[in-house]
Amino acid sequence: MKVELKNIQINKAKSETSNAYSAELFVDDVRAGVATNDGQGGVTFISPFDEASINIIRAAQKYCETLPPLVIGDGDDKDSLPMTLELYLDELVDKFAFNQQMQKDMKKGIIMGIEGERYQLCELSPSPEALLNNPKGRALLAKFMVDFVKPALKEGQRVLNTNLPEEFLALVNPPADMTNQPASKASYARSPHKRKPLPGKNGLA
Repeated sequence: MKVELKNIQINKAKSETSNAYSAELFVDDVRAGVATNDGQGGVTFISPFDEASINIIRAAQKYCETLPPLVIGDGDDKDSLPMTLELYLDELVDKFAFNQQMQKDMKKGIIMGIEGERYQLCELSPSPEALLNNPKGRALLAKFMVDFVKPALKEGQRVLNTNLPEEFLALVNPPADMTNQPASKASYARSPHKRKPLPGKNGLA
């Protein structure tokens, strides 16, 4: 079964312990309803478009309950939550917000981290785009990648910029690698879930 969200709208001003959002829910390419979360860490509500959509959403709920649990935290703080449709949708939104922020940040500098999980931004002035616009800037950027970025990458880490030519990424990224944590000016990570599912309740409205 394919469960996805389209037309995701995130309200950052209202996002506190979770992403405040609204989005259209599609199940196997059929528009089934609207999912909303108020950003206060509570349950996500799903409003069916019509009576026929109710059964579609219930089928999606049963499907999500068969998926692996969501693992949160690290080390001794690691925990897991049983997967539900609401939690699955929240994860889709979290990934969307993460990638959206990363796309903005990579215009400012070099993004180094684990794809889909966490990264750090090393801001550049001039920006990567400006450096790529002339031969001298390209040479400076290549030197920076080799002298600073490559030594900063740890095992499993890589440069995540999609706005750099492959020739620059090849200077630092191992063929099959993935994550990082250098000395940099800013960082961004997908936050662990702080939502507390309400006992005996789901978000079907």
